[in-house]
Amino acid sequence: FDCPEIGQLRNLATLAEDFKKKAGDLLKTIEEKGDSSPHLQDCEALLAHGSSLNVHREEVYKIENIVLQSPLLMDLAEIDERAITLEEIRHLLQRAKACDLPSDNQFMKLLQTKLQAGTDWDEKATNVLMKPNKTIEELNQFFDVDQSVPVDPAVLNRIQIIRARALELERQAKAWLTPEPG
Repeated sequence: FDCPEIGQLRNLATLAEDFKKKAGDLLKTIEEKGDSSPHLQDCEALLAHGSSLNVHREEVYKIENIVLQSPLLMDLAEIDERAITLEEIRHLLQRAKACDLPSDNQFMKLLQTKLQAGTDWDEKATNVLMKPNKTIEELNQFFDVDQSVPVDPAVLNRIQIIRARALELERQAKAWLTPEPG
């Protein structure tokens, strides 16, 4: 049985094996050196070549993750820890997981820590907001938090509005209880 497609398939198989060897060598070099940044252009070129083969190989996914990690790591290095929101932390963590950033990476640890702190703050805030009666002290606790804790701006805004209303009501009540002489 012979047809023209067999030659094309043999050629594709040869190209795929060549890709596998090149990718394996590059991945081994990166693993040995522990730093992919000097090889980023090689990874991008190899990824483009591997994608054009339209063959699913594990090496394509590994190289794609290396290429995706590079801009993520740059973004993570430029984070302003005092201005980042809880939603941004969640998004960055999703990106990190999508490109298989190792869990022992310093940025991954930072994201996990910030996510936990922000989630704790958010749960406390939600619990206070759901209470029918809130004290000013309960509302004030959300302003005494370390600024590096990421928060949900909408929740914080809601707390600020409720707190401002409570302070105004307290001021009016004090004015009624102790009227000015005259």
